[in-house]
Amino acid sequence: QLLKLTPQDLKAQDGLIDVQKSGADARQAEIRLQALLAAHPELAFLNYGLGNVYVEMERWGEAQQAFLKAYQSDPEQPDYLFSLAVSLDYLGRTSSARQLYRLAIDAAERHPARFDPQQARKRLENLR
Repeated sequence: QLLKLTPQDLKAQDGLIDVQKSGADARQAEIRLQALLAAHPELAFLNYGLGNVYVEMERWGEAQQAFLKAYQSDPEQPDYLFSLAVSLDYLGRTSSARQLYRLAIDAAERHPARFDPQQARKRLENLR
């Protein structure tokens, strides 16, 4: 409904893409997010959304790059830090993943987060 009222609302477009990213729609979600990013490369939430699409497609290297761009645009956002940590973890970059899990946990104490900080603490402990 929001998109009907304001079709240019980028957050609403991102939300709709997020809902549609599963399965066969993942490639379409990727294309749509890339088009939005071409016009608005500075928007962290679009890079975060693209990273999540890449995770859905198990394209971890590209997910890591998208999450890195989101983090660089908004370094205090705990979910960007956590997702970047997870992607690095999947890529076997344990040292960097540990550092980012710590930063994500710290950021979650200052800002609302979608991830469970306790889950991040457990993973961090497992990586030691």
